[in-house]
Amino acid sequence: MKKEELLYCIFIVYDYKGGELSSELNLSFSKFISTLAGYYKGDEEVCNIKDDLPTLKAYIKDNPMEFDEYAGGGGTVVDYYAIKNGKLSHVDPNEYTTDIAKHINANWR
Repeated sequence: MKKEELLYCIFIVYDYKGGELSSELNLSFSKFISTLAGYYKGDEEVCNIKDDLPTLKAYIKDNPMEFDEYAGGGGTVVDYYAIKNGKLSHVDPNEYTTDIAKHINANWR
C-alpha cells in the first residue's frame, strides 16, 4: 500500500503526575502529516523559510523531531505507527520530511 492509503497512530507518554498517555488513532495521511508539521509551529526559522521549499526541506531534514527515550523526569516519549494489514507497524517520522515541508509550504500563512 502507498503511504497515502494507510492510517496512522501517534502515542505520546508524558511525565505528568506519574505518567499520562495520549493517543491519536486512525489518522489519515494528511492529518498525520499535519500533526507532524505542527511540531515545528514554534520554530522561528521554519516560519522564516516556509515559502522556500528547498531550504525548508533541508532545514527539516537537518533538524529532525527528537523526543526522550524515557518519560521520567519531565520527558516526553512519542511513537508513530502505520496500520498495515490490520497491525501496527512502527514508522520513523523523519522519513516524512518532504511531506512535512510541502504541507508547511502550502498551508502556513
